[in-house]
Amino acid sequence: MMLGLGLLGWGMKRLGWARPPFLIAFVLSNPTERYLWISVNRYGWSWVTRPGTLAILALLVASLVYWIVSRKRRPAASPSTQVAWRFRPTALFTVFLIVFLAGAALEATTFPFYAALLPFVAAVPAALMATGQLILQLRGGGKSDEVLDLTTSEEAASRKGTLRALLFFGVVLAYYGLIWAVGFRPATLLFLVAFLRVFAASTWLRTGLYTAIVFAVLQGMVYFLSVEMPEGFWSLGF
Repeated sequence: MMLGLGLLGWGMKRLGWARPPFLIAFVLSNPTERYLWISVNRYGWSWVTRPGTLAILALLVASLVYWIVSRKRRPAASPSTQVAWRFRPTALFTVFLIVFLAGAALEATTFPFYAALLPFVAAVPAALMATGQLILQLRGGGKSDEVLDLTTSEEAASRKGTLRALLFFGVVLAYYGLIWAVGFRPATLLFLVAFLRVFAASTWLRTGLYTAIVFAVLQGMVYFLSVEMPEGFWSLGF
């Protein structure tokens, strides 16, 4: 899960998509589904007309109107700088979103009513907005920063920065492989020692101290909180 979200965030950054809205939606997805079910089950659709709901909807509409008005107030590009409709790299993620959301809405048609509430309420408006975003991406802008976001830093935008990012993803994959092989606790100890020594260039004393503290915390979670740590294919017995 962490690796997938990391790859997704990296790709969104490269393609110029904001990450905070996605993070907020990801965190609030479970409570949103829960309270949407409770609201519809308790009040039907009359809860939509309640003052609190109307106030939130008004804020959402106002923010959308403000964005449209501020976009129209921007100075129009001169004819010499206008770009014809064409497919840009930033549209790749938008196309993926449209397909994903449309598939989610289609799949929800086979669900019971209450189970299909959130997929329909979230996927249908999001697919429509993503379609609008795709149109904007296909028809607007000729600036390089509207095509691909490489503005994090010169190092991150370079080939060296990309290779470094891929190296860290490889390290995470190796960590997951260790967990599968020998279990969570041994894998974490081996990973910590290797990471602190190779990447953080820590001394053996500091590496041993940090590793001992982490191991003590893990053992305390198992002993006092009865937390079950994943066991590996070859269990090392601790």
